[in-house]
Amino acid sequence: FAITANKSKALDFGINERNIFSFDSSTGGRFSIWSPINIVLCLLEGSKGYKEFLRGGKDMDNACLSNPENNPAFQLSIQDVTYNNLLNHETTLVVNYDYKLRNFVKFAQQVEMESNGKSVDSSNNKVDYQTGSIIWGGYGPESQHSFFQHIFQGTKQSNKYFICSKSNRLNFKQMIAQIESLVSGNHTEKDIHKKTNISGATKIELQDLSPYSIGQLLSLWENKTIFNSIFWDINAFDQWGVELGKINTKKQL
Repeated sequence: FAITANKSKALDFGINERNIFSFDSSTGGRFSIWSPINIVLCLLEGSKGYKEFLRGGKDMDNACLSNPENNPAFQLSIQDVTYNNLLNHETTLVVNYDYKLRNFVKFAQQVEMESNGKSVDSSNNKVDYQTGSIIWGGYGPESQHSFFQHIFQGTKQSNKYFICSKSNRLNFKQMIAQIESLVSGNHTEKDIHKKTNISGATKIELQDLSPYSIGQLLSLWENKTIFNSIFWDINAFDQWGVELGKINTKKQL
């Protein structure tokens, strides 16, 4: 089987025409999860699960076309721009507490940093303001003893997102506890060495881990990224720095 935008190359390679899934060549890699490239989800979840994933994405897309008061991606984008351009915090922390979504931060990192890592605006002028944030984070229970000490008592602040499906499990309760610790701190603590920083944090609760809910989450992040690019007046759909790396790699080969 082949999944490709170049059908003739697949045929030349010897793939049966009936086993070729094609998509438009303009489909960006980081936005391709809605295309046949994600056929593996159909194999894992069946046709129903795959269609539910697409429905979740479409419903979130539609919500992100509504007025600002009811537009979740627009609201998160305002948060991003506020932290990045008004508060001058250079990084965005994304922590997920569902083991099945432990790699979500890599998706967020790619879709945001490859889209909005730009310093030229839509009129081909160098910008004189900050654009895309540096995205970092990880799986919450593992992160507890890696970078959380830095968050609680370090000198640097960040834009923060905490994500988990709602349940009675330990992971969800841990997320709620961490947010409470960040927002409320321990102001009654007398020992200065034990004092923690006070910080804002946004909690995103998934109803469950169904294909529909995950489709909503991925679409939310894509739309947030696009809104950010509009605020910064940059093109979220090219990546010429990445292309240069490919060109120079081919030279080496």
